[in-house]
This record gives sequence, structure tokens and C-alpha cells, in this order.
Amino acid sequence: GFWIDGKPLYRKTITGKLTGSADSYYSLSGINYDIITNIKVLVNTPDYVVDLSTYSNTGQNGVLIEKSQNRLRISNNNYAFYNSPVIIILEYTKKE
Repeated sequence: GFWIDGKPLYRKTITGKLTGSADSYYSLSGINYDIITNIKVLVNTPDYVVDLSTYSNTGQNGVLIEKSQNRLRISNNNYAFYNSPVIIILEYTKKE
């Protein structure tokens, strides 16, 4: 597909594991992104599949891009997700 400015969209999938109650960080080096158009953070536990980019039971979960550090940060304060596998799907346009 294409973004609203006509640039092609690209997709990158990153796999990892959430930490306990601390923030989890994932490097975005090697991704020449201009605009991040979509972020999905799927957590798979024995009981749940949750998209942390849209889920918050307490307002203390969050997903953001720290541009100055060129990384994605996942804040998770739900013990049910501690040490769970995570799949991050980024959609973006590339820098020219």
C-alpha cells in the first residue's frame, strides 16, 4: 500500500520478550524510517493475546518511539504479561 503522501509503505517485524515490571526497549537501527504509520505490539501469554499498543487496564501500559534514542519503548505494568513473548509490527515510510 501507500501512505497519504503517495510514498510506499514498508513493514518490519521484530520479535522479543517483555521484561518484568521494567520498560522493554527495542532498537530501530537499520530501519530507515521517515514516518511510522502504524505500530502493533502483540503479547502472547498462556491466557491472552493482547495488542499493547491499544490496551490499557490501568493507564500504565504504553508504546512509544524514542526518536533521539532510535528505539521503541514498551511500558508494561501488568504482571500477567511479564516475561511474555512479544511481536512488534511497524509500518512506515522510508526516508528519501
